[in-house]
Amino acid sequence: MTAPYNVLEISMRDVKITEGDLNLNLNELVHETLRELFLASKKVSIYSSEHPLSQKAIGRAFLMVEKIFRYKRYLNLHIMDGHLHALNIRIRPSIFTETFLNYMQVLDLNDILFQEGISARELSVFLDRLVKRLPSSDFSNLMVTYLKNNKIDTIMVNSETGHDIFENCPIMRGDLIGDFSVRAVVGQIIGDDFERLATLMADEELPFEEYFARYKHDYHPILISYLIPEKLAAMPATIIGEKLISAINGEGNYDTDGDVLDEMGGQSRVKELVAALNYHPEREKILDSIGEELLDKGTDKTVYKKILPEASAIKVESSERIDQFLNTTFNEALPGYDLNDFRDLFSRLLRTGQQGKVRAVINILLNYLAGPNLDLREKALMLFKYSLEVYPKNTAGYMIEYMIEKIGEYFRTGMETFEYSDLVWELAKITLAENRYDYMSRICDVLTDRRSRQKGVWSYESVAVKKAVEELNRREIIEQLVKDLVEGPHEYIPHIRNIIITIGSEEAALALSNIISHESRQVRQNVLKIMAEMGKASLTVFSQILNNNEYFERVESRRELPDEKWYVVRNSIFVLGLLNDPEACRALRVRINDSDTRVRQAIVQALEKIAGEEACDLLLVLADDEDREIRESAIIALGLVGNPDMAPELIELANNRRSDIVCLINALGKLGGSEAKNFLGNLLIDQQLQSQFTSGRSSREDLKIATIRALGRIGDKESLKKIKKFSESLSTSQKILFGGSKLSKTAEEILSRYDN
Repeated sequence: MTAPYNVLEISMRDVKITEGDLNLNLNELVHETLRELFLASKKVSIYSSEHPLSQKAIGRAFLMVEKIFRYKRYLNLHIMDGHLHALNIRIRPSIFTETFLNYMQVLDLNDILFQEGISARELSVFLDRLVKRLPSSDFSNLMVTYLKNNKIDTIMVNSETGHDIFENCPIMRGDLIGDFSVRAVVGQIIGDDFERLATLMADEELPFEEYFARYKHDYHPILISYLIPEKLAAMPATIIGEKLISAINGEGNYDTDGDVLDEMGGQSRVKELVAALNYHPEREKILDSIGEELLDKGTDKTVYKKILPEASAIKVESSERIDQFLNTTFNEALPGYDLNDFRDLFSRLLRTGQQGKVRAVINILLNYLAGPNLDLREKALMLFKYSLEVYPKNTAGYMIEYMIEKIGEYFRTGMETFEYSDLVWELAKITLAENRYDYMSRICDVLTDRRSRQKGVWSYESVAVKKAVEELNRREIIEQLVKDLVEGPHEYIPHIRNIIITIGSEEAALALSNIISHESRQVRQNVLKIMAEMGKASLTVFSQILNNNEYFERVESRRELPDEKWYVVRNSIFVLGLLNDPEACRALRVRINDSDTRVRQAIVQALEKIAGEEACDLLLVLADDEDREIRESAIIALGLVGNPDMAPELIELANNRRSDIVCLINALGKLGGSEAKNFLGNLLIDQQLQSQFTSGRSSREDLKIATIRALGRIGDKESLKKIKKFSESLSTSQKILFGGSKLSKTAEEILSRYDN
């Protein structure tokens, strides 16, 4: 019987490692393998190895053994302290394992190795001897002699290799709960040391004998190399950087040509460590930090050119050149370079992906830009302009993000100089040209943190902040923002909104007012939300609209405005209300007598939002409007935003507009005050007074119920006393007849509410 194929004929390079392989439970695999080996040996002991039943059992056992060879070179069985171990996993006691353990102990076998490449015939021959109980005193009966005589070199017993594997690999207990996946077991073997991982990766192609002599494990190097990148990627960049610097510093001395002496394989070792960085997500950051470290220590160029990859050496060289440029440029004692040279130097940093160095240069320039020396500030600003000229938008977005972040720090700490406003403008030009409104919005957040609004007027904490905002107030920018607000993607909207509010100028408000009646409801809503936050700018623009008679021209025979004019007027009044600015009342007052009831109704709603004394004065005028709906809306608004001092005017209005008495009673209940309480108390019990007000649309019962509720809304002791006195004055027959039941119930509900 032969193996279906010889494993040695298949290169591990041709084997595809899958997640299923890595998640396979080795504990379950070895227990199942031992069970099949026991069953096969049992059949052999009963029928002999040539019997068909034995052959079938041996075939199943062989297939299980072969599964293990997908991961490692040997299936190792070992006895320690009377316990059987397979793949260094202590096997759970069972009839299968105990019998196999007994077979080994009888033959004085404490270690068995089944090697990759074993055939089913060789396994059959081995089992045939394993189950025979021959005296071990005879040398010819020893298993090692038996295997040698049968020319089987794929099975070894009591070998040094087997003991090395057992002693140098982690020992686990299969009878306890744990992670026995291939990933976990191999992960324990390879460890977490960066240098060891790098060396393991580099030694993948070594012959097995040499590989085993170094690492004392028999898991396939291709499997090890598959898992190492996962380990490397999870390691902190700081630890890896420290290891590399330590390795470079500990290599030894340098010869006269600047070459690293390779007596201890130092240069080769460092290159292995650098090669391992290919699997770390922050490779460039680590290499940049190493390059900077070498430069700081004054390491000779020829040294880091030999140690670091060519690309990294180029980066170090370009980093060194820009450092020389900056040191010379900002040292007034030196002649300096042509500032135009900075374009090429900085472009080199960007295009070689040196993010760390780019950030370092930005920090240096920002520091000089915030310094006391005017000449150095101007140089720093010029270099910033050059850096933005060569900025590749598709690959260096991090640069703009970092500049915005650091500029924000200087503004928040109050360290900005006047030149910072020019830098903000340079950044704004870039972001607006690329439609990166998210970046521009973040710039605006920086600026708005340093200003505040009082009574609709902005005040700025520094001249630089004010100038930066004023720089944005340009017609071409406003036109672009308004255009993209209408036509741009939805994700632009919150950013454009923030930018326009930051600009906050009358020019911006005027541009928005032109689309305030846009056919798209979404656009209209966005415009209204923006203009409601623009303070005095919106107030000025919409006041001009309400004062412009062209918007109020209509056909002589019609009261209503044409639709195209009405939409503009309606939205203008709406925004004036949202501004909550008393000055808006001046513009609203102009149209308080407009013949279009929709205009007057919109003004009532706006005045309710504005509130305050001026708004209430206008609401009192509208409370005497010829249109009942407008009167009632104005009266309700007065009840919501008025004060008790206005009660006499509402009472006088009640005498003139008796049909609105119920609405006025409700408003008086909301206003409260002594005047309101006295009027309501008298109205509740004075039948003559009731008669004056029931000549309109209200009955006595409606009048009394409204009055009781109004007093209940005031809710003080005096008001509740009036309600109680009225309730007690009702006779039993009155409570049952003539609507008294409803009156009594209303009074009792209010009194019980306050009693509780």
